[in-house]
Amino acid sequence: MKPPIFPPLSSPVPGLDWHARARMYRDQALGIPDVVNGQPNWPRYFLLAHAAELAIRSVLVSAKTGAAGRAVGAEPGKHDLSALYEHACKHGLKSNPKVLSELSYLSEIHRNYVARYPKAPGQIWLASSFDDAVDLLLADTWQHIRVV
Repeated sequence: MKPPIFPPLSSPVPGLDWHARARMYRDQALGIPDVVNGQPNWPRYFLLAHAAELAIRSVLVSAKTGAAGRAVGAEPGKHDLSALYEHACKHGLKSNPKVLSELSYLSEIHRNYVARYPKAPGQIWLASSFDDAVDLLLADTWQHIRVV
């Protein structure tokens, strides 16, 4: 077997790796239409929600592995972005009212796997409705974890 072309992650600041991956997902969501053949563009929702999840987790990874190495306790599961965001805010992330108000809708889509598997969704907004909140979340989490 050939050696892998990409070495394993070994960053001295793992939270930055998580945040970089979040930005990759967010960047892929840019320019994708909200609607395809009269249906919501579910991959766009998934990309936005996963970018949000990784950005939030970057704060928690940073807290665990930073100089202080704080214990952050058990993280909320089931892809609940709202609960994960609240957990990160308890560990130092500054809460953003716009992110807080819009994240609950994106969280519902992500938590119930509606964007991944054909299911009867509840009320659905255009994916682009969440662009600003995800961008703010990325900016806030970057400010929290960045190395000065």
